Amino acid sequence: MKNILGWKSQLTVALALLVFAISARAEGRDGWICGPDGCFAAIQETQYSGFDAWRLCDGKTEAIIVPALGRVMSFKTESGQNWLWNATFPNGKTPDTSAWHNWGGDKTWLSPQANWAKMGAEKGWPPAREWDQNFQSQVLSGGKLKIWGPVSPVTSLRISRVFYHDANGDFVIEQSVQQEKGAPISAGIWSVTQIDGEELDAVFLARSEKSDYDSGFRQLSKAMNGAQPQTVSPTLLQVIPTLSGDYKIGTDAPRAAIAAVKNGVAFVQRAARPEGNYPDGEAGKSGTPVQLFSAGNAKANYLELEMLSPIFSFKPGARWTHAVRWSLHSLPSEDVNDAKNHAAIDKLLG
Repeated sequence: MKNILGWKSQLTVALALLVFAISARAEGRDGWICGPDGCFAAIQETQYSGFDAWRLCDGKTEAIIVPALGRVMSFKTESGQNWLWNATFPNGKTPDTSAWHNWGGDKTWLSPQANWAKMGAEKGWPPAREWDQNFQSQVLSGGKLKIWGPVSPVTSLRISRVFYHDANGDFVIEQSVQQEKGAPISAGIWSVTQIDGEELDAVFLARSEKSDYDSGFRQLSKAMNGAQPQTVSPTLLQVIPTLSGDYKIGTDAPRAAIAAVKNGVAFVQRAARPEGNYPDGEAGKSGTPVQLFSAGNAKANYLELEMLSPIFSFKPGARWTHAVRWSLHSLPSEDVNDAKNHAAIDKLLG
C-alpha cells in the first residue's frame, strides 16, 4: 500500500508540474516560459526602429534592448506606453551608428564626467563610442540576456550589461566593467535613463535626513531654470519638471533610489548603496549616488534618472558590478501632491 501511495503521490506532483508549465506558457506567449531548469521570463528576437533587438517580458513589464546602441530603448507594461525617451531624426531617417548620437533610452557610462577626456572622450564630449555602441549579445541560461561592448583603446575597460526579470517582478540591469590590461585607473559605473517628459507629473529622489547640503541636494548645474526641488518629507525630495532650460541636481541619500511619476503610476529605480567615494560631491562633502538631469526644452523634452556607483579601482582582471532594479507601481491617487502618494513613494524607494 505504501508503494502504491508513493507512486500516486509522485504522479500527482508530476501532473501538477506539467499543468503549471502549460499554464505558464498559456499565461501569455509573453509571460513566463517553463522547462526542466525552471521558469523564466520570455526572451525573443524582434526589430526596433530598424535595428535588430531583443524583447524581454515577464507578462507584466516589457523591455526592448538594441545591442547596436548598447541601450534599453523601451520599457513599459505590455499594454502601456514607453517610459523611455527616444530621439527623432530629420526626415524620419535613422542616422548611421558610426557616429555618436543622442539616441535616448538607457545606457551605461563611466564617471566622473570631469575625467572623460582621460577616458577616451575627445575634448570631454561626446562620450567614448565604445561605451554605448556596437555591442554584441548572447542569451544566457536562467532567462538572462547579456550584451557587451568593445575594449576601450584608451583605458582597456569593457562595459557589459545583463538584463532579466526576477521573481519579484523587477527588471534588473547588472552593469559590469572590467579592465582587460593596461595601467590601473579609477572610475565609477553610471546608469543613465532618459525618460519622456511628456505628461510627467514629478520626479522624487531619496533624500538624506543628515544631508551635507542645506537644501538636501547639491545643485550640479549653474542655473536651475525654474526648477524648485521641494522637501516633502525628511527622506523625500520632489521636483516638478519645467521647460525653461537645463538643470541638474544630486542627492547624498543613504539609499540609492529615484522615481518618476505620471498619471498615478511610479517608475521606480533602486540600486545598492555601498560605502565609498561617490562622484560629484562638493569639496569636503558627500558625493551624489542619485542624480536628476532635465533637458528642459520643447525640442528635446526629456529627463535623466541617473544612478551612480562609488569610484572603483581597476587593474588588469578587476571587474566591478553596479545593478539597478526597475519596477512600475500604481499609486493611491493621480494627484502627485497627495500625502498618501508621498508615503507610498517613500516606501517604494526602499
